Amino acid sequence: MSVLPVALLALSPQGQPMNLPITAYEMPHVGGLKEIVMGVEEKPWQRLGLFFNKPVAFNNVTTGKRTINFIEVQIGHAETLVRPVQMGGTIPAYVVEAGGLIRQELGPFKVNNTAKRWWWVTKEGKIVRDYFQVTTSSGAWTMDVRFKKDTYDLVLGTPKGETSTEGVSGFDLTKIDAMFTPMIVDGKKVISQKEFFLFDPISGVPQPWKVLLSGRFSSPNTTHKATGFIAEITGRGITRKVFISDQGDLYRVELPKERYLQWNPTKTLGG
Repeated sequence: MSVLPVALLALSPQGQPMNLPITAYEMPHVGGLKEIVMGVEEKPWQRLGLFFNKPVAFNNVTTGKRTINFIEVQIGHAETLVRPVQMGGTIPAYVVEAGGLIRQELGPFKVNNTAKRWWWVTKEGKIVRDYFQVTTSSGAWTMDVRFKKDTYDLVLGTPKGETSTEGVSGFDLTKIDAMFTPMIVDGKKVISQKEFFLFDPISGVPQPWKVLLSGRFSSPNTTHKATGFIAEITGRGITRKVFISDQGDLYRVELPKERYLQWNPTKTLGG
């Protein structure tokens, strides 16, 4: 991520920076992580808050010394909904709707970056379409991949226009479908690790991802107790430590930069 000097930023009528490259913005974390581990099935909407622990200095009245404490600050969220659909009016399938929002500071400006991603998946686990959109103060970037038997069509959009490529071949599409191959079935581990490819939503290039079931967890949280599996999902240069309860719910995700996604019914962030 790069940031231009404030003096060079063009501003919108709302006073937001514009005409920046996508690399100037932080990409939101979107949902769908549980489905990567558990497979696709109908699931009601769930939102996890995106938090980090901010250090705050204060004077300790007891010791008289300067002390650092941490407060939890919410800077976004990630959400997921899985619903059944009929493709072509006859083929039963699911749509995985994943979204996310992150509040970012660009110099003196505070901007909200939002992202949405949809996967259309057959009951047999074949991905038919992958659509992505990220919206920033400089506009929207989109990706639309439609899979055929052995090829795919790709459309990329930026604030300046669209480019399309049809009939792309030479890539094993089963490596795409492996994304939603279940690793846990009926509460039992059936696959310890897997690899799959996921399209980079900006370049449109398939990139390798991998998943490892690395252990179990037992939450000490007295209000929302949970036990379950830990999965490490690595892609786009970062590893996400995912906690999934034995009831099949996404409980927590630990991210780089001391950030984390946490289910917390008492905290929400609009947008």
